[in-house]
Amino acid sequence: MGGIVGYWQCDDRKPVGEDIEQMVSAVKNRGPDGRGDIRFGQAALGQLRMQTGILRDRAARPYSEDSLAVVADARLDNRNELRRRLDVPTSGGVTDVELIARAYDEWGTDCPDELLGAFAFAVFDRTNGRLVCARDHMGVKPLYWWCDDGLAVFGSEVKGVLAHRAVPNEMFEPQIGTHLAGIHHEIEWTFYEGITRLPAGCRLVIDGDNATMSSYWDLDPSKELRLGSDQAYADRFRELFLDAVERRTGDVNPVGSTLSGGLDSSAVACTADHLNETQEPVHTFSQVFDDVTECDEREYIEAVLDHGNFESHYLAGDRDGPLTYIDEMGTAIDGPLFTPNMFLHRNMYRAAAEEGIAVLLDGFDGDTTISHGYTYLTELAQTGSFLQLYKQAREAAKIEHFQYRSMRQLLWKYVIARLTPEPLRHVWRKMKGHDDPVERASPVIDTTFAAKMGLDILLSGDTKPFDPAKTARQAHYNQLRRPLMQVVLEISDKIAATHGIEPRYPFFDKRLVEFCLALPPTQKFGGDRTRVVMRRGLEEIYPEAIATRTDKTSLSPNFKRGLFERDSDRLEQLVNDLPPVLEGAIDEGKLTDLIERVRNGEAESEDGITLWRVATLVHWTRQRSEEQEL
Repeated sequence: MGGIVGYWQCDDRKPVGEDIEQMVSAVKNRGPDGRGDIRFGQAALGQLRMQTGILRDRAARPYSEDSLAVVADARLDNRNELRRRLDVPTSGGVTDVELIARAYDEWGTDCPDELLGAFAFAVFDRTNGRLVCARDHMGVKPLYWWCDDGLAVFGSEVKGVLAHRAVPNEMFEPQIGTHLAGIHHEIEWTFYEGITRLPAGCRLVIDGDNATMSSYWDLDPSKELRLGSDQAYADRFRELFLDAVERRTGDVNPVGSTLSGGLDSSAVACTADHLNETQEPVHTFSQVFDDVTECDEREYIEAVLDHGNFESHYLAGDRDGPLTYIDEMGTAIDGPLFTPNMFLHRNMYRAAAEEGIAVLLDGFDGDTTISHGYTYLTELAQTGSFLQLYKQAREAAKIEHFQYRSMRQLLWKYVIARLTPEPLRHVWRKMKGHDDPVERASPVIDTTFAAKMGLDILLSGDTKPFDPAKTARQAHYNQLRRPLMQVVLEISDKIAATHGIEPRYPFFDKRLVEFCLALPPTQKFGGDRTRVVMRRGLEEIYPEAIATRTDKTSLSPNFKRGLFERDSDRLEQLVNDLPPVLEGAIDEGKLTDLIERVRNGEAESEDGITLWRVATLVHWTRQRSEEQEL
């Protein structure tokens, strides 16, 4: 793990400047184990290193040769394949950065799709007069860029880009509205004017005054895999998942893993233990809730721990609130904190670092990779398979999932709502008083501000016509490509880096994701079970209590209690004193009414999320003002 920064002054007649050192210093938290930079004519590139693996010859270092300079924050999972294909000798050390340079020599701007793993890199190609940047397929590693008047600047974090003296530090006002509304439709947007996020699976080519961003990879929702039996699918899933975990632990000792007791984190922890050939146990980090007992999953955590060679570390998940560490996390992420339960991950990163763990496996969003497959009900309705629809919905209603309470709700969400034409849905929302998309998203956004920012258009879907997925595979694809997932990965990456931790995500292995998307819907949705292919594939690795589990715990009660009780003073302090920059964006009368409901004990979880977004936005704007004054 590490970080990269750099810039290129395309016009040879203009001075280059000496900004690289201050850019590297701006992201110094990403490189406690070394830093370096390369000056190549009109370009300068910086590299930081955080040593997280035991194979030091693979640690990232800047690379230069002839007319090529490369920096990367990368962990390549197909090193052996690349060495073979690129005729790189197997003897002697070769870094991932050098392999990326060799890949660029061989395949040019198409090289990112030949790589597997987590990466963000930049190549300055002096021969062809261009700067090429790319980000991995799923967006695990972050990368941002700015370009104006022949100057291109990039960095792993926004603060690294802002450290260049030519880059203006100006707020991008539309993001205020999207944050308050809780949407991330425009993945390229950041909170800073002119600074752009490079999306997952994309490359950026800057050639003189031209900056072209394009996709080098995407999932194919039209592809369907056909194998001979349920067991064949399960065996292939097991093969891919074990390989995904092994590739993320091969250079790590000891191994650390989050463990909530859910299917995904349990799959990762149990597989890491299954593959572990050392005497060192797998270290697990779990949140337990003695006070907010409805969030506690100790029963399932202990079932996993009894199943293998683990050293467990319990953390009190109900000790802190979502604003407890807002100063530390806000500094790390270059924007308002969007993920309300990130404080729990922050505490696990800190605990892992204290135990000498450098890499922490995480089962984040395995639900999305494999998919619950509920939209299969929509498919059955469209094909007229009503008897099968009835049977499947009846069985699915037995699943103890906190989102779905009855067969009626399932049929409403996945049949009626998805197959009803949009004009009729519009009439229904109007009859129910839910026709204002801004009001539905957040009751405190000022309507004039929302109109000025075009927020109503973004929320109503008029810019991207609303067409709910009518097949399980299309719904699965939409979930996998939703921008929110990339934002959460970026936030996790930055907060983990402040504690010297590299999170690794087996469920975001490119090959595993492609396989799961191509599965027939019956391998995801199986009546009274979802994600059936994983349950079958890992049945010999999971304990039975996990393999047969059908419920899912919500952390909302702990969030609500933490915000309204443990962090109540901080919440009041933040939301009762809006900075001038937000006065036109937030309806202070509606905000006051909402605060009053909280004081009277009448607030719901949705009110908590609304106040949380206001509080984190206020905190960021204040923190930003203080930093600009220094």
